[in-house]
Amino acid sequence: MVRNTKFVDFEKYCKICEYEKKKDTDSPCNECLDTCAREGTNEPERWRKKEK
Repeated sequence: MVRNTKFVDFEKYCKICEYEKKKDTDSPCNECLDTCAREGTNEPERWRKKEK
């Protein structure tokens, strides 16, 4: 059986996320932080890249 599960890289993605200023306990951050591993990617569940 081949598994394609990867650990989420919060260190990398949270600082460039549009939700960066939210508290860890606020939505969508709390839902995102609940998922520590994902199928095929190390991006967080609800991650959205910040607009410049």
